[in-house]
Order: sequence, then structure tokens, then C-alpha cells
Amino acid sequence: MRDIKFRYYSHKSNEMRSWDDLQKLHVHTVFKMMQPECKLMQFTGLKDKNGVDIYDGDIVQDEEHYYSVISWDNDDSMYVASDVGGLADMCFPVKVIGNIYENPELFKIT
Repeated sequence: MRDIKFRYYSHKSNEMRSWDDLQKLHVHTVFKMMQPECKLMQFTGLKDKNGVDIYDGDIVQDEEHYYSVISWDNDDSMYVASDVGGLADMCFPVKVIGNIYENPELFKIT
């Protein structure tokens, strides 16, 4: 069974909080994080080639140096790697190089 973990990014404070941080918070605080200025990201259940957890919103790079954003696809009920033009042809293994909130300069989403 895969681990169910989350992390969140606060646009207000410009900080990413980890799963360990979230587990220490009171439930009312967690509900406050569901505001538009906070983005909750779920762990995909996958790790990159360095053992780093891959979350929704992460920017990954494959061995051919293609960049993609990991996101949830409601139509297919699965996580996908997307580039600006749609689904990406990724070669695994990949490496997490950032995320769309802390590193928007790495990958512009239109």
C-alpha cells in the first residue's frame, strides 16, 4: 500500500511545509490552509532517481533533459507528466528539480 502524504505551499509566507509539519498541526489549522493562498499537494506514491518523494506540482527532469510538471488528471484518474503542450513523453528515471510554486521560473504553465 502506498503512503498517503501531503505538503502545502503558502503564497502568503512563501514557504513549503512538509508532511511531518502538517501532522503536528491541529485540525482547525489544517482547514485554514484550504484558503486560496495555500496550495495542498499530494504525494504520488513515486520517488525520483535520488529517492526524493514526487508530489503533485513537482517539476521533474528526465535523462534527456526534458522538463515536465506532475499533476492529477481527473479524466484518467492518474498522475501525469505534462509540458506546456499537453502530455509529455518522459523517459524514466526522473529527478525532481523544483515545483511550480517555489520555482515558477523553471517551467512556465500557460
